[in-house]
Parts: sequence; structure tokens; C-alpha cells
Amino acid sequence: MASLAGVRVLSLAGAFVCAEGLRRLCAKRQGIKKASRRLPQLHARYTYRGHSIQLRNVEVTDSKSLFELIEANRERLFRWLHWVPHIKSTEDEERFIKTTIAGVNEGRGITAAILVDGAIAGLCGITVIEDLKEVGMRVDHVGYWIGKCWEGKGIVGSCVRQIQAYAANELRFLHRLAITVEISNVRSIRVAERCGFVSASKEFISPEWRNQPCKYNAYTFSLRL
Repeated sequence: MASLAGVRVLSLAGAFVCAEGLRRLCAKRQGIKKASRRLPQLHARYTYRGHSIQLRNVEVTDSKSLFELIEANRERLFRWLHWVPHIKSTEDEERFIKTTIAGVNEGRGITAAILVDGAIAGLCGITVIEDLKEVGMRVDHVGYWIGKCWEGKGIVGSCVRQIQAYAANELRFLHRLAITVEISNVRSIRVAERCGFVSASKEFISPEWRNQPCKYNAYTFSLRL
């Protein structure tokens, strides 16, 4: 039994080395860059349905405005976003923003403030993920939220389209964007569909939800770049 176990360990180690070597070879051949560098700034300014819209990297000085917006929309956001209970003060929001800034510097993702007519209305961004299920593929997951007074006006969709352009032009090592949406979040599903994302899968996700682990149904929408 001891020798058999030893063979199993060696086989697993060898399989890992082979898989890692194959992944690196595919990445090299396809010209995929590791997201180990600082990501470019995400900045856009445009007019949408009579409103001045600006996207820019979120800043520490935004923490107070963002926390006040979260407070005003807490019950509504709490239904969809598992991080809401953890943002209990301006200091919590400031820590989150500092984490996102570090993520930009390390190439792990980027978060942009959504400004409507000069006032912060929400956040949107992308998180860089390496999908090992598809060797050599890189995927960005898109996320967004906006205050209730701006909901249903098409603003979030316009921001997602700006993220699509940013990913295509600045993150050329990427192959695909993805949005994961809880199946009862009809507005968010419509955003994904109107921006050209196609339903790719239906799955159970187990986040820390209301401080308790649970499962909920979600759709993942995919868009190839």
C-alpha cells in the first residue's frame, strides 16, 4: 500500500507539471500576457440621453459619497450583492477602494466610479480571472451597481459598453467577458443581453450571503472579444 500510494503521489505531481507546462506553452504561443502589470486607466466621458456620464478610476476621496449612496440604497442592493453587509462605515468603503487600487497596480482588475451630471451614481468594473478550464483563455468578470434614482434609464448598459471597449482596446490578452447574474435580477439580465452577452450556463453559487453560506441560482452570460 505504501508503494502504491507513492506511485499515486508521483503521478499526480507529474500530471500537474505536464498541465502547467501545457498551459504555459499555450499562453506563449497565443501571445497571452500575464496580468502582472498595472492596468491602464479606465476613463470615458460622454452624453447619454441628455445626461453627462463620466467613468473614471475610483479614488479614496470617493469613499464618503459612495458610502452615503450605499446607505440610501442598502435594502435594495442587499438583495443582490453579498458585500453590502460588510460596508458599515465610510472607513469600510475606504478600505475597499484601497483594495481596488492595489488590484489595478497588480493587474487583478479595475473599478470605476460612475458619475452622472457630476455626481457619483454607482460603480462598475472588471476582475481579471484566468480560466484554467480552457487552457490559455483569460476571462474578465464584469460587475456593476447604480443608485435607484438612475435605475432603468439605460445608464448601466452604456457603462458596460464602455467596459467592453476598454477591454478590447487595452486588455488585449483577454478572450472573453462574463457577467454572472442571479436569475431573478431581471434588470441586470436585460443589461447583459442588450450589451450582446449570451447566456452560457446556469449554476449554483455559494457565497457568504447574509453572513451565512447558501446557494442561489445564477446565469453566467458570456461575450467573446
